[in-house]
Amino acid sequence: MIKLLVTDGDGTLFAPSEADYLGDFRVWLRQEGIALGVASNGQRGVILRRFADHGISPPDYIVTRADVGNKKKPSPAFVDKLMEQAGVEPRETAYIGDDERTDNYLAINSRVMPLLARYSEGYSGKYAFPISSLYGLKRFLEVFGRQPAPYFGWVCKSDNYDFRAVISQHSRIGSQMRAVLKEHRDVQVGPGMSLRPLLFYYTLSQCYLSGAHDGKRLIAVYPGSQPKRPNSTLAEFGELFDLTSQSNYLTDLLIREKPAPEQKKAGVRRSFGPQLETVRLNDAHKRRISGKSVLVLDDYTTSGVSLAVAHALLKQAGASKVIGVAIGKFRNKQRVVKLPASYDPFRVMSAGTRLEEDVLDGVQHAEADQHFYDRVISA
Repeated sequence: MIKLLVTDGDGTLFAPSEADYLGDFRVWLRQEGIALGVASNGQRGVILRRFADHGISPPDYIVTRADVGNKKKPSPAFVDKLMEQAGVEPRETAYIGDDERTDNYLAINSRVMPLLARYSEGYSGKYAFPISSLYGLKRFLEVFGRQPAPYFGWVCKSDNYDFRAVISQHSRIGSQMRAVLKEHRDVQVGPGMSLRPLLFYYTLSQCYLSGAHDGKRLIAVYPGSQPKRPNSTLAEFGELFDLTSQSNYLTDLLIREKPAPEQKKAGVRRSFGPQLETVRLNDAHKRRISGKSVLVLDDYTTSGVSLAVAHALLKQAGASKVIGVAIGKFRNKQRVVKLPASYDPFRVMSAGTRLEEDVLDGVQHAEADQHFYDRVISA
């Protein structure tokens, strides 16, 4: 849940187009218990006069260059100081600005949710959630920023594994979700409401709020069943994640070397072999993987084979942590696989390779699913 909103204290709040709504927005922040912080290269007195001249209550916290050893934005020291003063974590903080070189990169460097004030005169940049007005900012925070934990409809976590699904109980919109994730088209879920962008923003915001996405992790998507034919919807998800990070989306980190055999016959248990015999890591990224944390996206997960394969390959290549996130989940179990010590994750599996398998129990969070239906779909 977002508890601290940081701004630049200039064009972001005081854009002429937003003058009529500024007072109401400041009141709403106080009512919601969202602290307002200002990070500025300017002077504290100037900031306070600006707020007073507009007849609104001053920010709860102000950090200027004088407070951080004369550093300049985009140094993360500004937001780090504000979070310390407010007693919040990066995943509880959002930063809205209008300049990519200072504001957007400051947010990303601080690992907080970046928002771009496209209503500000002369705004620049793309690496952030686009916000069209102060009212739009309020609505964004209401819909995508105020959910309490837990943030995912299904979670399977242990000391060694971290798998999550955004929505567990999706039968209410099952056909619509399939249209978006499998048929790669958009559908309406209400008057003027498209499901595709809602799923995009909800998935990304939940990853931010939970700490699964912090702007620093490598981002990958699980490959489609055919070589050189990626899941176009997942690729768009990856690109959206890339817009809120430091260009860490690797489109070809996981490669489908040859077609995956069909395993969807009724009653047939999906096995790891066909995936490991056709999927490998791209050795062009070998150095980037080692010691890094990686977030892997998939559309649906049933028994968890795809995400488990991605986890096993990346850990074998030296990744420090792997988080697997699917949009939808079927069933509660999560299968995992352990590769032999000599296994080369940059080559597909050879015939006769012995694998160790296990099954883990996941946990469904009905309250997270209910939030999606009550606050997102019904927004």
